[in-house]
Amino acid sequence: VEAAGVARAVAVAVDVLDGLIAAHAAGVIHRDIKPDNLLVDRDGRVVITDFGIAATRAAATDVIAGTPVYMAPEQADGSGISAAADVYAVGVVLAEMLTGAPPWTGTTREVLASKRARPHLEIAGPGIDPALAAVVARATTVDLRGRVGAADELRGLLAPWTTATEPAPSRPRRRGDAAAKVAAAAEV
Repeated sequence: VEAAGVARAVAVAVDVLDGLIAAHAAGVIHRDIKPDNLLVDRDGRVVITDFGIAATRAAATDVIAGTPVYMAPEQADGSGISAAADVYAVGVVLAEMLTGAPPWTGTTREVLASKRARPHLEIAGPGIDPALAAVVARATTVDLRGRVGAADELRGLLAPWTTATEPAPSRPRRRGDAAAKVAAAAEV
């Protein structure tokens, strides 16, 4: 992976996280973050689409919905979801962008079994900083106690690979922009 590719992958992840920070603040968990639900707007920013299976935190318990490759293990088990499920999916999308391939293939049963067999995603390769690979591992940890639990926390961990010179804020720099992204995506 070239440096420009890493920078673009992280920029995509940060845009997604900005949208999720706003959604989570509103009590909405997307539950299906995946490349097909991420669009690039005219300004080059990534917009989250398809809130069709999104859930409010109050109602986010037993319903199993999402795409198996990107779905958090607890989501697949039906044991309830939280913002950490969306963080997990962003970690999987980031891993896919960095490696050029989805981390799991096969039937739904094979994908879900493979997720449980590994404690987290391990990515490596030319141009992939081991520290960035460690961030992906923390975002995709199966055990919720070890996983990055919030979108703003993951955004902060990705700060060393962003092109911005200022540190990542704990919430979007322009909350209105992130909220507009989520609102626009919800209308699609």
